[in-house]
Amino acid sequence: MMGDGYALSVKRWIMDNNRFLFRGKRLDNGGWIYGNLCSDGNRCYIVYDNDFYESEEHWLNVLHADRYYEVSPITVGQSTGLYAEKSYRGESVDDRMIFEGDVMCHPNVEGQEDIVFWHIRNASWGVISRGMYPYRNSGEVLSNGIPLCQDVSLGYEIRCTIFDE
Repeated sequence: MMGDGYALSVKRWIMDNNRFLFRGKRLDNGGWIYGNLCSDGNRCYIVYDNDFYESEEHWLNVLHADRYYEVSPITVGQSTGLYAEKSYRGESVDDRMIFEGDVMCHPNVEGQEDIVFWHIRNASWGVISRGMYPYRNSGEVLSNGIPLCQDVSLGYEIRCTIFDE
């Protein structure tokens, strides 16, 4: 469908306009796609923001998209709106954007891998050591997870995602 350059420019436009940005792995080719998350109740799709158009049906305004990509629901993650110091994806600002499910390494802590997650109880983004990740929304993580903020994210490097391994 569209090349990576198009995806990056759409991603940049979405971030510049304070939109919610999601990513997911496409079922048709296994590549990552960035955009808006949609669901029909059974499947998940990512749609580029500028592919939406509005029409009137039965006196209601309805949002449509001709191009959408089905993604694996378990790979869907939301952008935190924060940026890492470095990323395996590349050196641009877009490549350094931190998403839910990213595996991060801190240069000052040898061998430590943290995973970005949404903490339900705290209603905030956080990082937690890889060994604790399965328990990310339980009470025992409250003392182990670290809130993710721009100050914390600056030293981190994005190594991969939990879905790429």
